[in-house]
Amino acid sequence: MAEQGSDKLRDEFLSESQEIVEQLNRDLLAMHAASQRHDPSGEGLRVDPDLVNSAFRAVHSLKGLAGLSGVERMMHLSHDLENLLDALRMGKVQLSPSVLDLLFEAIDHYQGICAEVAEHGISAGSAPNRTIDDFIRRVNLAADPEAAAKKAAAAAAAAAPSETPLGDFDLDPAQLAGLTEYEEHRLRENIRMGRNLYRIIGSVPFANLEEEFVNMRESLKPVGEVIAVVPAGLSSSNPELMDVELIFGASQNLPAVTAAISQSPLKVVQVPRRGGAPVPQSQMAPEATGKLDVRGALPSTTTGPDKPSASSQPKDAVVRGDDAPGESGSIKSFTPTVRVDIRKLDHLMNIVGELALVRSGIQVVYDDLRRDRGHAELARKLQDELRRLNRKLDDLQRGIQEVRMVPLSQVFEKLTRVVRQMNRESEKKEIQFVVTGGDTKLDKLMIEELSDPMMHMIRNAIDHGIENRDTRRSRGKPDHGTVAISAEQRGNKVVIEVFDDGNGIDTKRLVQKAIGKGLISEDQARALPREDQLNLIFLPGLSTRETADQSSGRGVGMDVVKTKITRMDGTVNTYSEPGQGTRFTITLPTTLAIIKALVIRTAGRTYAIPLNSVTESLMITYDQIRTVERREVYILRNRTLPLVRLDEMFSLSRPSEQIDPKQGYIVVVKLAQQQLGLLVDDLVGQQDIVIKSLGRTLKGIPGIAGATELGGQQTALVLDVRAVAREAMPRASEAA
Repeated sequence: MAEQGSDKLRDEFLSESQEIVEQLNRDLLAMHAASQRHDPSGEGLRVDPDLVNSAFRAVHSLKGLAGLSGVERMMHLSHDLENLLDALRMGKVQLSPSVLDLLFEAIDHYQGICAEVAEHGISAGSAPNRTIDDFIRRVNLAADPEAAAKKAAAAAAAAAPSETPLGDFDLDPAQLAGLTEYEEHRLRENIRMGRNLYRIIGSVPFANLEEEFVNMRESLKPVGEVIAVVPAGLSSSNPELMDVELIFGASQNLPAVTAAISQSPLKVVQVPRRGGAPVPQSQMAPEATGKLDVRGALPSTTTGPDKPSASSQPKDAVVRGDDAPGESGSIKSFTPTVRVDIRKLDHLMNIVGELALVRSGIQVVYDDLRRDRGHAELARKLQDELRRLNRKLDDLQRGIQEVRMVPLSQVFEKLTRVVRQMNRESEKKEIQFVVTGGDTKLDKLMIEELSDPMMHMIRNAIDHGIENRDTRRSRGKPDHGTVAISAEQRGNKVVIEVFDDGNGIDTKRLVQKAIGKGLISEDQARALPREDQLNLIFLPGLSTRETADQSSGRGVGMDVVKTKITRMDGTVNTYSEPGQGTRFTITLPTTLAIIKALVIRTAGRTYAIPLNSVTESLMITYDQIRTVERREVYILRNRTLPLVRLDEMFSLSRPSEQIDPKQGYIVVVKLAQQQLGLLVDDLVGQQDIVIKSLGRTLKGIPGIAGATELGGQQTALVLDVRAVAREAMPRASEAA
């Protein structure tokens, strides 16, 4: 029982920490993107405070989660990283490329800790680690409090002769006393940037308080920044309402801010500047003219023992702390989602598959009743119910599949980090990384399997494909190379393309390398069409690079790409033009949980062939089959199609009446650029199936991927088309 509890704690920790780390990664990528937009050098960057706050909260959450779960290494790492982010959001540390590097490096350390916990249990997260200790020292150095104190003292000395910037506005000291340290920092930043200040006041329903705050922030974000949100207690006129006030900074004028919340009952009042001209009457909201005084209107919040209380605060007011700027004290969640173990979804999918078998059994009963004229009315009623069952079962199947689907952006965001790191490490190359179609969805398990292949492809594109600046200039190309990745759904397939505008693949050199390593003979090389020459890149141990480095050159990577994608019933096609670039096209099924299959019979046995491998099927008479070099082929649209008899491949004995069949069917299957015809006796039809393992004893039988139930308590073996092709192609290709 103790072991089960430990496993449950580990699973819950991994599930929640992964979600938070992914959010942190998205925030850092957004910071990086902002730095590229505002200042490509990354120096002197203005950062969106919402992004810094979001990253701060993510690290704060990881610290709390690690503390509760007993993962001490993550807890200590998060504590020191939290200090750096706090210094960043308070303006004590400036965002720079080196600080961003540290934050991105933290993602790798978090993922490393999670990987160790997943493999060895919670206790592995507390073992000493010199690499993380060194990283923590660098984090603390970046957030050096002494340096920050010197910087603050110098800034204070420079500002001493003149009035503090806060004095530029007619703000009551009681208002300032009620602000947290962070809110005061953001107020100063808004004033420093020359923004106008506004008070947004009114009453909102107490029952929807948090939802109203979220909506207000979303409405106001395009216009400016919400500096502070202060619930002021229940309304004296209506106990179902709560009075609220926001301090808001914006470069926009009063009508623009008012328009941003035109759907809200709140009123906008501009805070006047000291010694400046009054706000023109035309810029003031009609409800606000001459009726509201700025002074004393902002109740204070309790922020610590050193913060004086400027005015009394109702007992039911929401108290905010420095750890969560702008958040209310409620623990109600806004996220309409729950985390579900993928194994539970697999179990549900198996049940759906079994229900499909029950449906097939009912269909058999219906067919029997329909033939009996004495039960025609009963058969009609059963048919109606069967149609309803079909619709609901299809809806259930699609619903569970949708739950399993996650966006490809989970992979693409990791790749963006890789490109950024390689950009920072390379002095001769500058890479522009373009991502489209990140909202395209795939099965969760397939997303996990896709991460490593995509990583290899992006690294190869940058390392092998993109030329250095001098070479690109000589070819009339821009200094920066482009690596682009896109995804889109086409029917029940997802197509992912990886493109670079670099060297392209030198097929002559690739062929020479393959010959030199003994992977192909010179005779084979002379007969290879260009498509097959390009596909040599997927052979194990083959690399066109003379020397290996940290990124590539050891001949491992592209063969891994091909192997992993093939295991997911996918294909990879390669297109390349010398000097222009290379494009890899990956085609994958959207899910492997429930698949469509073509059910066939041969030699009295029933098999299922995954439909995504089948291009067509046709009926033939056996006298149409030709023999070339003792191998059977069929001429299909003037092309030679190698044939494989499934009964001979699996050494099946035929019943006496089927020993010499006169006609049969060819099921044409396609693997990459090759086609193969499977000779079978009969086509039963298409059916949705759930592939189940054969168990340890029967696992690994050549040509068999698993088993499935077809209804009527009938079991069929599912063909592994690629394994069948590997077995048959060496013989069949000679005939072709």
